[in-house]
Amino acid sequence: MRFLGAVLLASGLTGLGLLFPAAWILVAVGLGAFFFLILFRTATAHRAALAGALYGGITGAAAIAWFWATLPLDWLHIVGTFTQVAAVGIAWGVVSIGFSIATALGALALWQVRENHFILLALPLLWMVTEYARMWSFALVTYGAGSLVGPHFSGAALGYALAETPLLILARLGGIHALDFALALIAGTGAIAVHQGRNGWRPVLISCALLTVLVILTSVHFSAPRMTRTITASLVSTAVSVENTEPGIEHEVRLLSEALAHGPDLIVLPERYPVPTLMRSVATTSKETLIIGAGHENNPDGTLRSELAYVSTEDGTLARYQKMFLMPLGEYSPAFARIAYSLFDDPRLSGYANRLPGSVRPGRDVVGVTWKGVGIGGVICSDDLSPILYRRLANTGNVRILVNSANPAWFHTSRLLYAKTLEMGKVHAVENGTYYLLSANNAPSFAISPSGKLIASSPWGYEGITNVTLELP
Repeated sequence: MRFLGAVLLASGLTGLGLLFPAAWILVAVGLGAFFFLILFRTATAHRAALAGALYGGITGAAAIAWFWATLPLDWLHIVGTFTQVAAVGIAWGVVSIGFSIATALGALALWQVRENHFILLALPLLWMVTEYARMWSFALVTYGAGSLVGPHFSGAALGYALAETPLLILARLGGIHALDFALALIAGTGAIAVHQGRNGWRPVLISCALLTVLVILTSVHFSAPRMTRTITASLVSTAVSVENTEPGIEHEVRLLSEALAHGPDLIVLPERYPVPTLMRSVATTSKETLIIGAGHENNPDGTLRSELAYVSTEDGTLARYQKMFLMPLGEYSPAFARIAYSLFDDPRLSGYANRLPGSVRPGRDVVGVTWKGVGIGGVICSDDLSPILYRRLANTGNVRILVNSANPAWFHTSRLLYAKTLEMGKVHAVENGTYYLLSANNAPSFAISPSGKLIASSPWGYEGITNVTLELP
């Protein structure tokens, strides 16, 4: 019972750090306590796996606690409080179980190398692999028609706890994987130092030296280029809830016209209406502006596609991108949902799950454009969860600006989801050495510099324009 209590304590500390980003240090403390238990207080492989399963499940559940912000589900015409809670709880629980299994396997690997002389380096390396497995677990448990298969879902990665620290610069070496390594190195050092007692200064010295060298080398190798020009960007924000069906396309046209009146080089719209549709009602301007935004379009077969368009006010549509990371139970139905929801005596719930498969068609690859010599790449809303998609965009050309057209209204102004989105945006920006711009409906829009600094943001509940100047080489 004492061992079980210690595992729950370690899990709870980590979970609190995930739920309250300002207390990020608790993530490192909790992970360090977990490492200490696995390495020095676990006698059998069975107990190591059990500890890993508990830690992975609890911390994974805390990392995706924003799932619950979708309640109430009246906007989906799903009735009954119990049915709504059960619908979200099943999805939240199944995904958490996936994290639990992946972490149990990682704990077994950690236990096997507990007597290795290079345990200080083996720990962060194995934890990095464990986090990679957790990303795969999401893809496996949410598999269904329309899902994106691969290690894309990074929302539960503990490394995001370092997004508000100077160690964020290490994301330039390997994105969230590099931060997972750094966090595990800190946590593992603490665990080993406590175990060694008076000799604990040795692993602390080694880790501090290693992190210092990595930060210095990263700073020197990826030093900021000389800035020679600027472009202005306008981020459009809307505040339309999922329950509010009154604001129509005229509402969006007015905001786009207001943004054009500022004369920016670039306008980013939230995911609401297709840009080509909006442009039919917008007066032309003398200055050429690139407008990026997303909305749903109809396919000839009756299905939908979530499509982002790059539209020039002079040359029309330059390119289109079709969303790839569809949201489970929002844009497609995972296999587990159709089975689990059929058990409820609510035809609307089971009918909703059965209608989703194939209703939204995913895209096949990312699409960027070069506009006035500047590479710009955009994705849509939940695509943000995948570092791989941004990395592909950054590698398509001389991309200097990454864009997200988002509509997180389904999550009812969740502060927890917003905090996670901000952390992910900072890591995306630093990893790829680009600006990161996000325009949102029902949440703040913001801009992040290539160094991971928040340089502009709109307030909650704001409808209007946020202007920002971007300095480019």
